[in-house]
Amino acid sequence: MPAVAANALFEEIQYHMIEAPDLGVTWADGIWTAAEVLGYANQRQARFLKEAPVLLGRAEIINSSALAQPLPEDWMLTYRLVWKDDDGTRTQLPRVDHRELDLALSTWPTGTAAKPQVYADTDMATQTIHVAPIPTNGGEFEITYVAVPPLLDGTTEPFMVPDMFVPAVKYGIMADMFGKNGRVHDTERAAYCEMRFQEGVIAANVMVRGFV
Repeated sequence: MPAVAANALFEEIQYHMIEAPDLGVTWADGIWTAAEVLGYANQRQARFLKEAPVLLGRAEIINSSALAQPLPEDWMLTYRLVWKDDDGTRTQLPRVDHRELDLALSTWPTGTAAKPQVYADTDMATQTIHVAPIPTNGGEFEITYVAVPPLLDGTTEPFMVPDMFVPAVKYGIMADMFGKNGRVHDTERAAYCEMRFQEGVIAANVMVRGFV
């Protein structure tokens, strides 16, 4: 099955919105612009991929012997972090927040140990992750993560979301369109479309559970 092209989906939305179909190039009624709909599409695709782990990236982070370790440039959300020690052993690290670190590992900003025990990826500089204690052993982190998808430009490029879930993204786009302030603002239709988007997220999570 060929991947769903962005402009084909935009034309489908045009039919739903009773707009003249032209692959999403123009929105003749003047209610939405092509750039606006494209923005909704990029936001919804990124949100779907973040909420449902259907497309994950993997990378290795060489231990820098520091609290803050650099994340991949296209990182959006950490799904799993594993410490691979030089002796070959692997340890999956649980995710914590800084309050938990303060309570359970008060020396975490500077404390060291042979191997790290936990990681935190909130409330810090972007594209970094905190590991504690700071590992003194040689090794690397193996990160499984949600990557930022390439931006759609509204032409024939395919969605990164698997084909079976593109309809959920479509309803997410329409939820944003109906939720726009203006003469077509429709809370009931926006809520219905949002529900269909969330159904897709739930279905994706159920389908991949146990595989990632």
